[in-house]
Amino acid sequence: MMLSYIRNLFRENCIRAAIRKSRLKTVTAHNFSTARRVGVIFPFFADMNKIAALLKAVAAKHKLQLHTVIYFDDKLEMNVLSTEREIWFSDKACNWFGKPKMEDIDNFIDERFDILVDLSTKTYFSLQYITIMSKADFKVGRFIEESAPYDLVITGCDTEKCFMEQLEFYLQKINTNK
Repeated sequence: MMLSYIRNLFRENCIRAAIRKSRLKTVTAHNFSTARRVGVIFPFFADMNKIAALLKAVAAKHKLQLHTVIYFDDKLEMNVLSTEREIWFSDKACNWFGKPKMEDIDNFIDERFDILVDLSTKTYFSLQYITIMSKADFKVGRFIEESAPYDLVITGCDTEKCFMEQLEFYLQKINTNK
């Protein structure tokens, strides 16, 4: 009980400090015309084939290179998206506080994506940590809580399909002219 409280307190402070620091960065907005490399992070969904099909369709339509990180609770060994880079991890690959401790995750964080998309429908510390620490130019996700680390927040979508449609709509409309 007490250890769980300490861990959660540490997580909250870590997230708040990282968000404050990330707000100092200069945001470079991208749309589907200017983006080439897109990072996508999400937890394992019950209908992974549907998510995979949506992501592949958007990537093919806009000629995007997808790099994905998928968080899962159970022991699963599978590649659903077959992207150039697909990283699966669970709590077993995280330290006691929930910070991922895999070299592949560190490389993903350090990679300069044009766009980073978080498909999470609820808060997962590990995915939130990756999003905040990512060197991506433009971060997009759903509204989950007030301290969302995104440059563009999409609201009002209950399904992944709705979110992907809204994501595609807004990322086609954004004007990146200076």
